[in-house]
Amino acid sequence: MRGLRYEITRGVDHEVNQTTEWIRAQLKHHPEAVLVFTILVLDSKQHWMAISSFLTNQRGICMQQSDDEAEAWVYPCEVIKGVFMELHRVRSVGAMRSKLGRLTLDDAARMMWAVLRCHQLMNSFIDLKFTRHPKLSGYSLSHLFRHRLTPKNLDSMKAQLSQFQREMTTFNAKLAKKEDRGA
Repeated sequence: MRGLRYEITRGVDHEVNQTTEWIRAQLKHHPEAVLVFTILVLDSKQHWMAISSFLTNQRGICMQQSDDEAEAWVYPCEVIKGVFMELHRVRSVGAMRSKLGRLTLDDAARMMWAVLRCHQLMNSFIDLKFTRHPKLSGYSLSHLFRHRLTPKNLDSMKAQLSQFQREMTTFNAKLAKKEDRGA
């Protein structure tokens, strides 16, 4: 049985191959454009690998801390959600049209600028390992704020620890008495 990461990676590989073939066929008389778009498409595969590695690694770290499968996915998914929200902000500039129903040269230039800017932003996210990027720090802080340890939680944990220590003291005393009787 193979996991979701494998299936998505397989799908990404297929799309990269299909898109690359389409670009080569459609732009066969424009080798510079083929080169630019092919690089962007091939880099998108690397972007997916970086995202999947981040999700896997952060989930592992969170799983060690919380020992709860559902909770372990919350933080990495919030950061990646932030990645896509920030990329969408950049890409949405390219979606604006100057004329309704018709694509102009200005629109094409705006879309290309948005694609290149989005690509650059994604590379900077990856270079800074997602959580160190200033645009994503708000998502990490928001997660920490919502899942912070409050004084009430801390008092509850202290009470539980005190109870556990009393139980251990009682258990050790009973164990010592049994050892004295057996000796």
